[in-house]
Amino acid sequence: MKDVPYWTFTDWVEKEGWHSGVGPIGLNGNSALLDLQLLWAYQLAADLESKYGLASYVSLYRQYADQLKRTIRDKYWGYCQKPFC
Repeated sequence: MKDVPYWTFTDWVEKEGWHSGVGPIGLNGNSALLDLQLLWAYQLAADLESKYGLASYVSLYRQYADQLKRTIRDKYWGYCQKPFC
């Protein structure tokens, strides 16, 4: 996620880089913390849909999660080595 508007509260942390409950944001506006939260939301949505919803949404949310996992690896780690990829 990049340049997310409004207050993206995460937690009250008293540490360098944290301001008013918002986690660190890169110079280019990226936030690993928000990307990871979105990934978790996709995974939870897929799980919920698999139990109570539509199979097409399960597939869609899993696709979103898989793509976001690859993006997170590339963006924040720069490379990925087996067996972690």
